[in-house]
Amino acid sequence: TYFFDVKATRANEYFIAITESRKRVHDDGSVTYTRHQMHLYKEDFTKFLAGLDDTLDYVKEHKPDYFSSEQK
Repeated sequence: TYFFDVKATRANEYFIAITESRKRVHDDGSVTYTRHQMHLYKEDFTKFLAGLDDTLDYVKEHKPDYFSSEQK
């Protein structure tokens, strides 16, 4: 599961926190979640978006069915 949050620094500058949360079921049946977080700061917004757009364009070109309305 991925979470996208807008947060602010002490100087009230916005940044984006992207968090991946993974559920782990242990041998004894107990459950824990591992989290990995990435912070994206304003100076990288444009570069990040350009890279994501390029990546999605590649997938759309080679696997257009991934973007069909039936995919949930």
